[in-house]
Amino acid sequence: MSDKEKDHLQKEQIRRERIQRDMLHRARVQQEQQYKEQMKREQLRREQQRRNQQQREYLQKEQLLREQQRKERREKERIEREKVEKARKEREYLRQETARREAERKKYLCRLFVKTLLISFAVAAILALGAYGIFSYFLSDMERTDVDETQLSVNAELPKVSGITNIAFFGLDSRQHAYEGRSDAIMIASVNHDTGKVKLVSVARDTYVEIPGHGGDKINHAYAYGGAELAIQTLNENFGMDITDYVSVNFDSLAVVIDAMGGIDLEISEPERQQINAYLLDGEPLRETGMVHLTGPQAVSYARIRKIDGDDMRTQRQRNVLSCLFEKAKTIKMTQYPMYVKQFSSLVETSLSNQEILRLASIGMHKSLSMELGAFPNETLPGQGEYIGAKWYYVYDLEQAADMLHTFIYDDISFDSYGQDTQSDEEETDSALNTEYSLDGI
Repeated sequence: MSDKEKDHLQKEQIRRERIQRDMLHRARVQQEQQYKEQMKREQLRREQQRRNQQQREYLQKEQLLREQQRKERREKERIEREKVEKARKEREYLRQETARREAERKKYLCRLFVKTLLISFAVAAILALGAYGIFSYFLSDMERTDVDETQLSVNAELPKVSGITNIAFFGLDSRQHAYEGRSDAIMIASVNHDTGKVKLVSVARDTYVEIPGHGGDKINHAYAYGGAELAIQTLNENFGMDITDYVSVNFDSLAVVIDAMGGIDLEISEPERQQINAYLLDGEPLRETGMVHLTGPQAVSYARIRKIDGDDMRTQRQRNVLSCLFEKAKTIKMTQYPMYVKQFSSLVETSLSNQEILRLASIGMHKSLSMELGAFPNETLPGQGEYIGAKWYYVYDLEQAADMLHTFIYDDISFDSYGQDTQSDEEETDSALNTEYSLDGI
């Protein structure tokens, strides 16, 4: 082999070795690159796993937080519901308690009124026992009027019970001792001389009734249209009664009575003080609040207030005045009775004769003396306020009211018990019919 060939082979060997080294180098580079890429992918995979783990942990924490918040929110809602329910129960209890106390107070004040009235009649009766002439002298200043019984629409179908006397009482919104104007207080009094029971039923002054000769109107307008005679006729026609006598007093007379008894003490607020002075027709204006001493005109003005609240509070104020008068009356000495009877007799108008007054007064000495109260409308016969034309009225079933009144007076069934016997009889009848049908089936 020649040197030239050897040199060529050597060069070829060198070239091949270089190629082989290049290939090995490229293989190592490619291997390193693959390794790096693999490591990078592994690093990315681990980073993604770490991020996924962090996200899972965050989501778990977020879920736990939301769950905790939901629990806290539910707990707050539960506590709030309990507070609301507790407040509702407290309000309901207070409402029921207030209603119960108000009902007891009304009954108490009505009893006070009847007792005061009976005491007055009893005083007159005691004086009459000594000498009828002296009794007649004490009542000589009383206003007497006659009513035409043929014009009173007396219900002849009512039971004829000699021991029961029905009388109408009217409280008038008039001045100057005049027995005219509207009767803002209307009551039917029934005295049973045999049992010693006195039953007093008040009629709401805004009750919608038919007034003879005047059509539908408020019942308190009857007195203004035709005096006591038309007012009695209106009661008889709408409630099926047999009333033939009445007693009337007015607010002006009440002021005289209060002054004669030395005034009264009442708790007065600033709005009430302002309204007292606004209604005041005579005497000095009231300048103080709190527990103050009221004169007759101031007390009457107090009893008229209703603009600052309503008619319910107005009647409450009237009951406050009546309660104070009764407390005053209890302090009167027996020796002072003749003086007060003589003084107050001129402040009353009535169709009763001296003999009838004596007979009524004798109920005060009955060993079983008691009093029962009623009113229209009531829970058994509720009324609803309606506008008829341009006026607001109390509207309720007068036929049912008349039946309730008759059973109250003659059957001694209270308003609360009205209709219970009928319902019981109907249930017994239905039960008997069902039993009969069952037997027929057998």
